[in-house]
Amino acid sequence: MQRFGLSANWDNVWVVFSPFTTLWYLKFLRVGFKHCFVILEDNGYFFIVDPLASKIELMSFHILGDRLINEFKNLGMNVVKVSINKENSASWKFGIFTCVEVVKRILGISSLRVITPYQLYKYLLK
Repeated sequence: MQRFGLSANWDNVWVVFSPFTTLWYLKFLRVGFKHCFVILEDNGYFFIVDPLASKIELMSFHILGDRLINEFKNLGMNVVKVSINKENSASWKFGIFTCVEVVKRILGISSLRVITPYQLYKYLLK
């Protein structure tokens, strides 16, 4: 049996930044950066972790990675390839439940200054 989880050694990890939202209060965020979610790849299987306001959607795909990434780019989304920080040992993290906070926890980022999707995008590009 193959074990999946954040302790797994993912082959590739991407963060996707979306310009789309249906929540009125997110319209004040920077254009192009209203929402974010994560794509994890393991042995050709792709898992999307999409933290929404009311739930977390988990989806799995078995398609070519370039095709999946290009589909998001064609929809006008920014896609950043990243790696998970396995060295982060902070046992307690404070944060409001947002898409950014969920993505930060998946990636092992504990910066309190990263609050919006655009701030996360800039942080990841460093």
